[in-house]
Amino acid sequence: MQVPHYRPRALLRQQRGPQAKGKLFLVMARRLPPLNALRAFEAAARLGSFSAAAQELRVTDSAVSQQVRTLERYLGTRLFKRLPRVCC
Repeated sequence: MQVPHYRPRALLRQQRGPQAKGKLFLVMARRLPPLNALRAFEAAARLGSFSAAAQELRVTDSAVSQQVRTLERYLGTRLFKRLPRVCC
């Protein structure tokens, strides 16, 4: 039994048939962002704060922050403007 080798997307486009489509799907599936990071981002954006998102998702504030930071690294752009807390 031969182990399939990794091929660049350009080579996959040249192939025809159901096997090529399956391989192309696998290449595309690797590009999906982490689901938990998307959930944390959606909740934080909708509710307007990491704390409110954390309560809704039943995790800590820092967990939401880390998940959003993971998504930001994955996408290569900042999604939130983080401002320092102001006391009093």
